Amino acid sequence: MVVKTAVVHLLVSLWSARVAGWLSVCEGYTLLLLLAHAHAVQLRPVLVTADALHLRVGFA
Repeated sequence: MVVKTAVVHLLVSLWSARVAGWLSVCEGYTLLLLLAHAHAVQLRPVLVTADALHLRVGFA
């Protein structure tokens, strides 16, 4: 994702520096949300017992 962000930023900056800046802000925010989601999944993992499957996903 980081490589794609860098390539998109370089290509868009050839067209418009302002749009490239806003895209970078949006993609940075998206990366932050993905990291937060990964952390939430680590804190609340999937639990398999003999009679149940507990799926704990999302921001909780």
